[in-house]
Amino acid sequence: TRPEIERRWPADMKLFDSGQLPAAPGGETRVDFDVRVRAAADLIAGLIRRHGSPRTLIVTHGGVIRSLARQAGLGERHVPNLAGYTGAAGPQGLRLHGLLDLREPRSDDVTGPVAL
Repeated sequence: TRPEIERRWPADMKLFDSGQLPAAPGGETRVDFDVRVRAAADLIAGLIRRHGSPRTLIVTHGGVIRSLARQAGLGERHVPNLAGYTGAAGPQGLRLHGLLDLREPRSDDVTGPVAL
């Protein structure tokens, strides 16, 4: 879990979270991870468009959600459990619309759609 990782490598995690460390200890680089996430997002967006799905739920861990937000220009932001982004599949791929936090009665919404 993230708290366990932070207890074992507190200094490394601070550097990684601030973007000063290219990879978490023993992990792939942020660049390689983002490329892999982008490929999966493009594949999912294509499937959604092809099948005309009106609603699709994508469940993943916070690292993928942060990668998608980072690639959309939303910056580095910790996304807690039971939270993520709403979005849609458009011609250019997945688009993030706003943060949805199921733990809170009200979300901290991102203004307008943001293309990935």
